[in-house]
Amino acid sequence: MIIKPKHHVRRVIGERIYYVVQDKQPCLIEINQDADHILSMVDREMDSSELLQSLEVSNFTIKELDEFLADCCESGILLGAAPTLLVRGDAEKDHGETVVELEEYSAKNRIPVAGSIEMTTQCNLRCKHCYLGSTHKATGDMPLEAWLDKLVDVVDAGCLWLSITGGDPFLSRSFDPVYRMLADKGVITTVLSNGTTLTEDYVALLQECPPRKVELSIYGYSRDVYESVTGVSGSYIKFRNGIEMLLDAGISVELKGILLSYNYHELDLMKGFAEDIGVYFRASGETHEMLDGSDESLACRVSPEEVARADFKLPERRESIKGAVRDMHSPKNKRIYQCQAGQNGFHIDHSGVIHPCITERSIGFSLMQHSFSSIWRHYLPMSMMSSFTGEEKCYSCEKYSLCRVCPAKSRISTGVVVHPVPFLCRLADECIKLATVRR
Repeated sequence: MIIKPKHHVRRVIGERIYYVVQDKQPCLIEINQDADHILSMVDREMDSSELLQSLEVSNFTIKELDEFLADCCESGILLGAAPTLLVRGDAEKDHGETVVELEEYSAKNRIPVAGSIEMTTQCNLRCKHCYLGSTHKATGDMPLEAWLDKLVDVVDAGCLWLSITGGDPFLSRSFDPVYRMLADKGVITTVLSNGTTLTEDYVALLQECPPRKVELSIYGYSRDVYESVTGVSGSYIKFRNGIEMLLDAGISVELKGILLSYNYHELDLMKGFAEDIGVYFRASGETHEMLDGSDESLACRVSPEEVARADFKLPERRESIKGAVRDMHSPKNKRIYQCQAGQNGFHIDHSGVIHPCITERSIGFSLMQHSFSSIWRHYLPMSMMSSFTGEEKCYSCEKYSLCRVCPAKSRISTGVVVHPVPFLCRLADECIKLATVRR
């Protein structure tokens, strides 16, 4: 069997070995040590019999080696003929299983495998609901040299998945070199944008180094509704052009409907539009106070009942909520941070400050003053050690796992780190009602 190497990036996460294979989308493949050793020997086009001879110690027959190499061709690690069976390591495993196992492994071992970076707060739109509030005009973005330097440390610490956001990230002058560096190092990226800032050069970059997906926010189906949210004339046409450019280039796109009082009546039309162009659609109606403390965003927030009804119109979300209702429970321990923030996830804002997540901004440490390693290993966990006293209402509430409350949302909405958020309490009640009625 003739095989030859194909570009992939080898990543070591904790004690595990993964290959990131770049095709139309990045694919994550777990590799055991024996397979890794064999594949390291394929440095040029060669026959499998030659490879077998070059292995110092081998329990393979030529037939077994050919079957293994064919599986590697099927997975995209090597180039050559391949059957349909794909075996990774010692057992069959698909991409989804690999991801779930790695998420669990990284959380248990506190490996920062997933994060997000806010490359800039600059945005060309003026959406009334935006959580950034007045900061969308702020300056002080971390310079390119700092981004490149600091993100090397982040990747070396184990980061594999990274969401690139803003503002709008395509407005950052650092986007191109930072994105290329992340791709070269085997980071699987998701780019979050409003879609109006895309250019032919950016589309060419994404085509050359495909992300996992580009997630575009959609603010309405019709031009009038869309621009009533964005506050910018002409933004609707730019949004539609952006989608068209991405799809024509074969880049994976996902639409996220931002549900507000301005556009809620167009939910079905937005969902239908996504179906017509063949992209995944999800929607979110949770609008909270802005990071600068303003509550102006709440003026366009839809009711909890409307959010729940929208969720139940989306099959995947509906089934997820039904499962959450069946399994709802009070906090499983006394840690007030019950999620994976600071466990295997993090957020870096535009100025280089690391936070546990994109919402929890009350905890933060600057990469300009500390190394990523020291922040991750010491400062973040030390700052997140707070516990429930046992007297809090949320601690004894069986709907805790359903209502989506967390310290960050509680602090933003009520000023207290552990306190019921009325909007989320009502949303949980409505989800229980709908899940019960529709069983």
